[in-house]
Amino acid sequence: MASLQWDRLLETCLRRKASDILLSVGAAPMIRLAESWRSLQVPPVDSATIQALATEQLGESPAGREEGYSYSDFGYGDVARFRATALGTRPQMSC
Repeated sequence: MASLQWDRLLETCLRRKASDILLSVGAAPMIRLAESWRSLQVPPVDSATIQALATEQLGESPAGREEGYSYSDFGYGDVARFRATALGTRPQMSC
């Protein structure tokens, strides 16, 4: 289970009227408020946490991976629609 949970992130986004959430390895999650970005007061996220959150919304083999990104639309409660987008999701080649 990821150390961050979607419901907590989305609730924060709604409560603070943020338009975006940015997750990046080694940094605290950030939300966009109007024209500025604010770091949340939580520890930096690791790649396993981001992978778990992405898999939860995008699935194990998301569509569009061949183009280097994937996305999925989903709802939160009865008030909001969100889009999860993962960049750099191109499948890894192995020998």
